[in-house]
Amino acid sequence: MNTLKKPCLFCIPFEGKWIIYRPLLHAAFIGNHTMAELTEHCLRYPDSEVPQEHVEACGFLKDIGFLEPDPPPPAQTDFKFSPDAAVLLLTNRCNLRCTYCYAEAGDKALEDMPLELALRAIDIAAENAKNNDRSFFQLVFHGGGEPPQHWDVFRKAVDYAESKSHKCSISMSSNGVWSKEQRAFILEHLNGVSLSFDGTREVQDAQRPTAEGGSSFKAVMTSINKMDENKFPYNIRMTITNSFLEKLPECIQFFCEETGCRNFQIEPAFGSGREGWVNPTPEIADRFISAFAAAMDVAESYQSDLTYSGARPWMTVCSFCSAAESALVLRPDAGIVACYEVTDASHLLADVFTIGRLGPNGMIIDEGARENLNLMRQERLALCKDCFCVWHCGGDCSSRCFSPGGKGHLRFEERCRINRELSKELLARYIERSGVVWRSRIEVTDENSDFPGEPSIDKQRRKNDVTSQNTEQH
Repeated sequence: MNTLKKPCLFCIPFEGKWIIYRPLLHAAFIGNHTMAELTEHCLRYPDSEVPQEHVEACGFLKDIGFLEPDPPPPAQTDFKFSPDAAVLLLTNRCNLRCTYCYAEAGDKALEDMPLELALRAIDIAAENAKNNDRSFFQLVFHGGGEPPQHWDVFRKAVDYAESKSHKCSISMSSNGVWSKEQRAFILEHLNGVSLSFDGTREVQDAQRPTAEGGSSFKAVMTSINKMDENKFPYNIRMTITNSFLEKLPECIQFFCEETGCRNFQIEPAFGSGREGWVNPTPEIADRFISAFAAAMDVAESYQSDLTYSGARPWMTVCSFCSAAESALVLRPDAGIVACYEVTDASHLLADVFTIGRLGPNGMIIDEGARENLNLMRQERLALCKDCFCVWHCGGDCSSRCFSPGGKGHLRFEERCRINRELSKELLARYIERSGVVWRSRIEVTDENSDFPGEPSIDKQRRKNDVTSQNTEQH
């Protein structure tokens, strides 16, 4: 079935029928082949006469608003680089030795961000927020290690951000293995934490041992209990490796029963060792798809939200993330990068994602590098135009789908199939949950319109406005 450009319609095969889907309208239902063809005809030829036998079905399409014009697609972000978020890749020190660590924390020469560099970045983000008429600026701790391990600079950077006249929202990605002093400071001063935690004791300790090879499970659970006691906002970001794919539902059940968290993000690491972020084989991709679907059943039974970054039907985006436009992502060596995972110059894609430096007098931006990265993303996106996920994944995460080499950004592998299959699964669930027709009032947005690194939420669950009508006759 052809993909329509105006209006945008996709008819996706599903269990012998079709998910009839308008992504920009955030509307979908399941119908047979005749209904799919009729919908396409009504949208392509809105003024044509409808055969008598299809009058009722056409009336149904009008009643549910399925023939409305598409809302405007998301506009490309202003290419001017005026970041009001300072994302500090503070250190590669880490008290854990995660088996899949993309940054190889603990295995490389020590790199710590100087305090003066961190403060300069905060100054820039605060000033840009004022100039951009933003009500607050953002400070995010991320990177190739555990931010509180560089404690003195971490604490002073937070204090400095709070001292600015412009309001600051502060968050971090963390493994949750904190000292008592660190935990008290975090709970008092931060606005949220994205907690990297992999599940049951068996999975957590196998995938995320301490630097000494011991258990990290109890320390993380202590931090979770304290965050729950203090009603501190956090989400759990779980990584699952090939060895534990079938444990995913059990881990989600553990989270639901043993923590107060109800927002979980799952990301797979399909490789072996610390080169885990590679594309999977078809067999392993199938295992992840099945495990994720089973884990969604568990999450739904506990009224919890489970997400994966490549499947986001509740969003309408023109790019996977806006780090290259809105975030000053700063490495300890003063390099400015367009991806949170390019933590040092040895990264295979460092040449692609490095877009400048932070000098004593401000940012020194390589506009040619930014333009080249944008061009690569647009070239990839052009090849995605006939995929029903295009308005949700925005061409997918560049650091996960780009490969070194001249045309490495144009490779489409099993991750894309995972994205499509899980997006299709989510659409089917939304339709079932909605009572046959899914309509969602969701603003056109961007992946990083929320705080980078801040606890995520399922916007679909909050904002759905559904229409329930029976389409079985069609």
